[in-house]
Amino acid sequence: MPLKDGVLDPGFEQQLLGAEVPQIIDSLSLGWYESIFSTYLTTKPVKVISSMGEQSVGKSYSLNHLIDSSFAGSAVRTTEGVWLSVCPTKDLLVVALDFEGWTPTGPGPPTLGLPNFIGVHSIERTAQEDMLLVLFNTALSNLVIFRNNYALNRDVTNMFTSFQASTEIFHPAMNPKLFKGLLAVVIKDVVEGDKQEIALEFESKLSQIVNREQSKNFITKLHNGAVNVVAWSVIGSRQFYTMFSDLRKVLYAQPTTHESAGEFLMTLKTLMAKLKAQDWGSMDQTLVKHRVGALRACLHTALTTGLAELEPVVEELRNIDDQELIQGKDSGERFYIGKSPTEQDTVLERLGNLSGGEPARGDVEQLTQEIATRLACRLRRVEAWLDSNISRFSSESPDIRGLRREYEELSENMKANSQFCLIGCSSCRLPCMLSKSHNSTAHNCRTSHICVEKCDFLNEHKELDEEQDGCGLLAGHGGHHL
Repeated sequence: MPLKDGVLDPGFEQQLLGAEVPQIIDSLSLGWYESIFSTYLTTKPVKVISSMGEQSVGKSYSLNHLIDSSFAGSAVRTTEGVWLSVCPTKDLLVVALDFEGWTPTGPGPPTLGLPNFIGVHSIERTAQEDMLLVLFNTALSNLVIFRNNYALNRDVTNMFTSFQASTEIFHPAMNPKLFKGLLAVVIKDVVEGDKQEIALEFESKLSQIVNREQSKNFITKLHNGAVNVVAWSVIGSRQFYTMFSDLRKVLYAQPTTHESAGEFLMTLKTLMAKLKAQDWGSMDQTLVKHRVGALRACLHTALTTGLAELEPVVEELRNIDDQELIQGKDSGERFYIGKSPTEQDTVLERLGNLSGGEPARGDVEQLTQEIATRLACRLRRVEAWLDSNISRFSSESPDIRGLRREYEELSENMKANSQFCLIGCSSCRLPCMLSKSHNSTAHNCRTSHICVEKCDFLNEHKELDEEQDGCGLLAGHGGHHL
């Protein structure tokens, strides 16, 4: 399952044995498709169409005619596992998933109550692998095309055994944004006069499955109760090709469940990681944990610098799903979060220079107001960055509440570290420009402590040169300069 640059890599997969879901998510890469989803077309909504079914029933062929993809097709098995293709349109991205076909291999002993099927990257794939493929497909797809040769194999129950078994692994009720795709059952090569009868017969057998499984039936759980049975015309007939246009309209009419390509990419990777780790918990919960982890990793840097990352390259604050830049005024000052007195004083000294050298001699009130204004702009922008990246998740999530608390705590620490002491200097009458929480018993204005203004009575000291005409009293004194 794990992909490195869009290719299966056994060595890479070996490295991820025992890895947690977040680690697997961050390790997965879809090659150059990654840039399409995360950068170039990241804001476009996505609709997913997938093709499953028995071997050599035209799954790849149908997708190629339907959305202009280019999957390989042949009378023998050419598709292994799941192949992905992207077809951009004016308004959205159509993602096509072409699944390997399966053929029952005979009455051999079942595994987990399922027949054996021709396999993925091996002679046979296990029943568990087959169920995971079904889960992957039905969770992501807006339209699932299940092609079959009903004329040769009328055992409908056997056709959908993997679908039914999948309902017990990954509970759709815990993943409300998934499992919303319409199931289109396509019966191939039906002559015009038999279409209605064949479709009704197939629907009747599906109804038997629903009645037997009750609320646990796969149509309700995996497809939200949406299923259409389509008797497809014989290849070579005019109707065979015109029906693709009708099915394309059905795809575009499906509700959009992937609001942006960036969001789809994260959903895709998270689902792959969960299946690999056999984590059957809530998809939303996993997405929240991963998103909160990513934001926490950048939060300290975001607050202190206004950037998401400084190394290896500078990264601006963006929405992770669509890469939209977070708007807002930010002058780029570096603030400090922590408890080191040395670091506090270094940052405060740099902030004090906003008003020029020796800020204690200037308008300290105006300086503190300017720092507070710039700090408030930073906090508003960082909060907007957080809101942008967690707005699609429930605010009641414990992870999101924890992230909010951490933001508040770090913000308060940064505010405290951006305040000057302002008590009178121990050596003169200027305000102390050390941190408000400094530990020194002596207050320091960071100046020479001598008044640098010119004497108010220079006319009475004509014998003094320019180097001697300054006031020699303590800085910040009252009255005349002498």
